[in-house]
Amino acid sequence: MRRMGGADAFTLAMETPRAYMHTFKVAILDPSTDPDGWSYEKFHQSFEERVHLVPYFRWKYAKTPLDLFD
Repeated sequence: MRRMGGADAFTLAMETPRAYMHTFKVAILDPSTDPDGWSYEKFHQSFEERVHLVPYFRWKYAKTPLDLFD
């Protein structure tokens, strides 16, 4: 288990049902560079094969015992 960083903890603490603190991302893809073409299924499979290379993407938030810091 790892302790959440200050900026991440602040963002999580400030999020409410009326004020979302997460961000939105947009990707512009050029399918002409892939000889087999592009598809979501292909992207998803590629992501699954590589996600282990970035452990941060697999972390999960866990509340503290007895909700001491909420």
